[in-house]
Amino acid sequence: MNRKYLKITNKDGKVWLMPKLHMKTGLELYQPSSKKGMLLKRWLPWLYWLKPLMGKLGMSDIEYVMDPQIHHIIEKEFNQDAVEYSVFEGTPCVHQKTTIQIFKGENILGYCKVTKNPELYGIFQHEQKFLSWLKEQGVDQIPECPYCGQTEDGCFVFLQTTTKTLNSLVEHELGIKQLEFLSMLKVKTGMEMLYHESDQYQTICALKAHKELLKDTQRDRMNQATEIIDSYYGTKKHLFCAYHADFTPWNMFEDAGMLFVFDFEYGRYSYMPYLDMFHFLTQTAIFERELSSEQIYEEMLGRETELKEFFVNPWMAYLIYLVDVIARFVVRDGHSRTSDVDKLISTWFELMELVMKRLKVE
Repeated sequence: MNRKYLKITNKDGKVWLMPKLHMKTGLELYQPSSKKGMLLKRWLPWLYWLKPLMGKLGMSDIEYVMDPQIHHIIEKEFNQDAVEYSVFEGTPCVHQKTTIQIFKGENILGYCKVTKNPELYGIFQHEQKFLSWLKEQGVDQIPECPYCGQTEDGCFVFLQTTTKTLNSLVEHELGIKQLEFLSMLKVKTGMEMLYHESDQYQTICALKAHKELLKDTQRDRMNQATEIIDSYYGTKKHLFCAYHADFTPWNMFEDAGMLFVFDFEYGRYSYMPYLDMFHFLTQTAIFERELSSEQIYEEMLGRETELKEFFVNPWMAYLIYLVDVIARFVVRDGHSRTSDVDKLISTWFELMELVMKRLKVE
């Protein structure tokens, strides 16, 4: 088993371990959002041996060996021997986990998520159940989970398959493939129900139960927003469907003309159709183009005609998305929120303010 790895650390404290053998394949795990990161991914297989550059690029040589128990599970479930790995140690947050790409030569077999946090294991189990349910509804272009369990030394392990290849592409613009996937979710998982019966409503209830996690001004704004949403839905039944909840370029790829979507760990069963569009548009604007809340709002204004093809009232839909994403992150991170998450939440609240003003105008 190859022990020679390159450790890459970025300015946000994220760490990747890349094998020097078959590094090009290993780098398929690395999904940078910055231009610098994209250039690094492209040129690293040819430049890593230039020692003077390594320190400047946050890289160092290490030896790494996969945990034998995890290695055994992977080889058994994928029915392969001599598999190789690249490793991402996770985004620093309350739900930080290790993600491992499993491959052999140029053939990517799948991915493995590992944690020792029992709460995260519950999320792994939810994802396994959610993926199985989606398959039962006829949703394609998603992973299968051949294993979700615990090793003898207390590691929780989640395995998933993939169709990714070295020719797979990551599209950073919301396009027809992404919209077709969301349309498929609406058709195959859609169900009529009252708003108060939906998962979408339960997320808001969870935030209300933890309202002390918000500042006073934020709590007031959130109360106003949830009242608007309650009034919008009323007592009639509406169509809800499956929701990915982290629908971004770094959780999907295109191969052979098909879009493959993964990382459904925050997936929910009953949300407003197409709401994932807003997450894609908002998060790419924040992370990839570093736009301000005002700039993001102006972009949404420019997309208003397009959005009306999917939403009766795009601004109400955007308010629903913003309330939901704030609620999920606030409840998820609790009092352990990092400064990066606080900055995100502030941006979403600023957007909420602009959207609510827009709704009053209309």
